[in-house]
Amino acid sequence: MNGIIWVRVSSAEQAKGYSPDAQLRELREAAEKKSIDITKIFQVAESAKVSSSRKQFKELVNFIELEKPDVLVTLAIDRLTRNPEDLHTLHRFIENGLKIFVVNQGKIISKTSSPSDRFTFLLFGNIAYLDNLQRGERVKMGMTEKARGGTYPSRAPVGYMNIPDPADPAGQRRIIIIDAAKGPLVRAAFDLYAQGGHSLATLRDELNRRGLRQKSTAKHPNAPMSIHGLEVILKNPFYHGLVTWNGQSWPGRHEPLIPVEIFNLVQARLSANRSYSKPAAKKNFVFKRFLKCGYCHSSITAEEKMGAHKSGPYVYYRCTYGKDRNCPQNHFREEDIDQIFAENLGQLYIDKAIAEKIREGLKRSHAAQQGSDKRELKRLQSELTRRTNHLDLIYQDRLDGTITKEQYKEKQAVIQQELRNVQADIEKLGRINAKCNEEGSAIIDLLKGFKNTYLATDLEGKAEILNVLVDRATLRNGDLFITWKKPFDLLFILGEGVLKTRAWQGHGDSNPGLMAENHLSWASRRWPRKGQQK
Repeated sequence: MNGIIWVRVSSAEQAKGYSPDAQLRELREAAEKKSIDITKIFQVAESAKVSSSRKQFKELVNFIELEKPDVLVTLAIDRLTRNPEDLHTLHRFIENGLKIFVVNQGKIISKTSSPSDRFTFLLFGNIAYLDNLQRGERVKMGMTEKARGGTYPSRAPVGYMNIPDPADPAGQRRIIIIDAAKGPLVRAAFDLYAQGGHSLATLRDELNRRGLRQKSTAKHPNAPMSIHGLEVILKNPFYHGLVTWNGQSWPGRHEPLIPVEIFNLVQARLSANRSYSKPAAKKNFVFKRFLKCGYCHSSITAEEKMGAHKSGPYVYYRCTYGKDRNCPQNHFREEDIDQIFAENLGQLYIDKAIAEKIREGLKRSHAAQQGSDKRELKRLQSELTRRTNHLDLIYQDRLDGTITKEQYKEKQAVIQQELRNVQADIEKLGRINAKCNEEGSAIIDLLKGFKNTYLATDLEGKAEILNVLVDRATLRNGDLFITWKKPFDLLFILGEGVLKTRAWQGHGDSNPGLMAENHLSWASRRWPRKGQQK
């Protein structure tokens, strides 16, 4: 057998001494014991979320499609894939004859492997994906807490710089200070615009003449200031002392560059100077929000064309080419996308017993969510009361003369913004609860004869149905890979199993309930490429 090796070691693991060479040596020895002749090695020494490893994975996919090796050797499932799209690609290769040798499990997964081995392969792949999501959530929470404490949790805006905190002997903590070169230029930008007599274009030219530059990047280390970049600076409350993160604002620990009065005057001038023509009515392309490109992972957009000899209008869906200008994704008519979704929905299987289980599951989920929402509502109401009391206290301080008028106005603006944020969170919580209850009860009534129900409704109705069912959908030319929301993912796995079982048994009886219990809670369906049999 000829085979290929995939090696990936994250930077954290390398720091612990587990080098790519050590992993490669272990994989070579395992391959030799199985009499696998290695013809190519793919080696990535960074995290799976880094773009370079995604590029290498695409190269791996292309190599397998062209060279068709017998075996892919890897240390563990999570060394190979940490997202559903890649896992599905690997599963498709297994269906087409590729064997995957998972060394730490001592298993070779192929299309003839036992159901439990194949289930375990998919399970470990989805556990790796879950681990990625949980890590991302923890990072978001940590960054929000950092912002809540008054420290901006990302790269400092233009005019400031990140440096190690002198008070931290370990050198792990960083603080933000004013950039001695760019700080005065940013302050001048606010002052000049507040005085009037400058448009954004003329102010940009003046600042570029003085030497102000945008944030440096690897591709553009010394890019001149643009109009958009200047507008971002002028609208950023960070410069008068606030840290804004995820739509919320807190008093910052950094030194303000400008007083809040200058900032407010600049906002008023920006608003007064804004002029634009009324945009034409925006087209609503209903499938656009669900789709991603399966080649370069850019968004899918849609546009209306008249067609040859003005036979249209027709709606076409295509890649935005945001991540790859040479993306090979084809164009698709809206009718084709509609039919692809309809065929996938046609695989849904449900009977009375399953419908009742779904109702019970939704009830349990709703009860659990209600308890969590009550706790969150109580916390938000407590936060609302605390901030209202704080507003009263600073008003009393102003009456007593312990703070100046300017200090009172600045603190008042911060607290009022915090109050608006809390009130918005309370309203959002109520809207989400109402929407979940409506969608959860309505979808049960639609499940039987679902494909016909979908086809009978208009485009807006189809979008509402897909919004309830579809978590994400990846379009790769003639293939559509859909990840369904829970608990409907099981129903689509069940539908696929029922069709296969009936075909094997001559349309005999099957046990769909048992099949559902033995399948992974993750499902996707494929639409054949152009020119292939459906």
